[in-house]
Amino acid sequence: MSKTSKTFKRFSVSIFCYTVILTACATAPKFDDNSSTKIDPAEAKNFKLKVSSSKAKTGTVDYKFKNSNFKSQWVTCTGNTKDPFVALFGTQDGVEAEKFCNDWMAQAALQNGLNVVAVNRPGKGQSSGKDDFGGPLSVAGALDGIKAAVGSNPLVGFWGYDTGTITATFTAKSFSGLKWLILGNGFYDLEVVERTSKSDAIIKTIAALKVSDGDLALEQRSIAWDTAKLPSRIALYHSRNDHIAPKAQADSFNDQLRTIQTKVTFDDIEGGDHDLLWQSHFQIAAKILKSLPR
Repeated sequence: MSKTSKTFKRFSVSIFCYTVILTACATAPKFDDNSSTKIDPAEAKNFKLKVSSSKAKTGTVDYKFKNSNFKSQWVTCTGNTKDPFVALFGTQDGVEAEKFCNDWMAQAALQNGLNVVAVNRPGKGQSSGKDDFGGPLSVAGALDGIKAAVGSNPLVGFWGYDTGTITATFTAKSFSGLKWLILGNGFYDLEVVERTSKSDAIIKTIAALKVSDGDLALEQRSIAWDTAKLPSRIALYHSRNDHIAPKAQADSFNDQLRTIQTKVTFDDIEGGDHDLLWQSHFQIAAKILKSLPR
């Protein structure tokens, strides 16, 4: 399903931000249709995170999946109670709630006028079950966990990163009213990943999924195969040197989304690999979050 990658424009504008990390940022709440952000990982050590206060809360909810009972653990980080929520889907699970709320990913949202909800994937923290690489069990747990945590409070968007993009995209299909979806260094087509990833661990994981889940294993975890019912605004960012979730599948996904979505933006990250330094990642996320509606 891979298509020829698009050529991305470079831009350079000034910003109120930490220029030791980014050499190309945005000054206003605007995110270019195609843009390039250059980061210098060597300068990340100079960045100091100033933590905004929030109230951390955690709980669990029981749910059923294929006639079996499971438990989903959720965490919320609430700053201003009038702010809407964003659901985060990352790679850190099973951590203590207050620590999570003080960490960079939650702080990127809190410092941009958003409260945070996250759900531990199966097998992590107090969430029961077995990690299924963002598949149907993860989606079911995320769906019920987010609803239990947020209640009647407004939920405006999802932000998924790494394998979290799989759960984020499929869960987003089940939420009406989401205004946007942010996806970074993600997995969009596991057939392409299987052929091109340089990660032996990822290739072995995909092979195991095919053994356990059969023909549906990749389809259930490849959003590029069916993009219907996603939010009307999607912001993608991907590192050029990502050899784990290769950028070619993100480029192809970007091309496909442009045929159906109202607004799609893509940020081409120069200077980072799959595991972006959190200091640089914080700034990339802040740039995108500033551009999105509440």
